[in-house]
Amino acid sequence: MKTATRRRLRPMVFALILAVATPALTACVPPPVVDEFRRVAQHFLSKDQSTPTPTPTDRVYRGNTDFADLRVGDCVNDLVALDYTVILGLNVVDCASAHDSEIYALPKLSGSSAYPGDDAVQALADDACHGAFAPYVGIGVESSDLDYDYYTPTESGWTSDGDRTATCVVFHDDAQTTGSVKGTAETSVTSS
Repeated sequence: MKTATRRRLRPMVFALILAVATPALTACVPPPVVDEFRRVAQHFLSKDQSTPTPTPTDRVYRGNTDFADLRVGDCVNDLVALDYTVILGLNVVDCASAHDSEIYALPKLSGSSAYPGDDAVQALADDACHGAFAPYVGIGVESSDLDYDYYTPTESGWTSDGDRTATCVVFHDDAQTTGSVKGTAETSVTSS
């Protein structure tokens, strides 16, 4: 999921810590880990703070496409992202190739500027994604072998940036799918 509540660190403090720690890290940590630290530091120093600020213990997943740039109909390989504590984007792939999920709706959730809590946001997303399933797939989720899930806005995104967008994904429980499920109105799809 996009992420649950995360503690925000001051970007400059974290960047300073990374600047001091990076020379020491390069001596004892593999280059991919150092590169991830650098990417996180660059994110903290950027002007866009709409995504949650990861803590030093968070496992950060950066897909090739930010949540704000995802579109209905995008196919994604997102199962690997679910092993991370902070997800900043998803890997969009060609729908003609085998993929984990397909984005079928990006509903705006209702609510005030105060974050209503994780459970309330998840309930709003579940209602919106459930309602959008049949119009996209052509059959209700109760009659389909497909299932759905969703990514929700973070608390900081909700309160600071006005992010109310849920990301609804449709998938096959047992395998990846090939091709789009839009309008298939079938109980199953080609899976690999």
